[in-house]
Amino acid sequence: MGNRKVTTTFDTLGAVKRLEKAGFEREHAEAIVKEIHESHGDLVTRSDIGRFEVELKIDLKEVRNDLKLIKWGLGFNIHLNISIIVIVTLD
Repeated sequence: MGNRKVTTTFDTLGAVKRLEKAGFEREHAEAIVKEIHESHGDLVTRSDIGRFEVELKIDLKEVRNDLKLIKWGLGFNIHLNISIIVIVTLD
C-alpha cells in the first residue's frame, strides 16, 4: 500500500465551536478536535482496501499452491515409506 498520505480538509475551528455549542468546555473541545485532526493521517481509503484485498488474494493463492506441493510430497513420502517397509518385511 505504500506510504501514501491522504489529504483531507477539516475545519478545526468550526469543529471546536460545534463542540462548545453542544456543551463541551473549550479546552476539552480543542483536545478532541486535535486528536481527530491528527488521526486523519491514519485513514485508509477504499482504494487502499481494494489493493490490499488483491494482494491478499495473490498471497493466499501462493499459499494454496505451496500446500498442494507439501501435500503431494507428503503423500509421496508416505507411499515410499510403506513400500520400503513392505519390501523389508517380505525379504
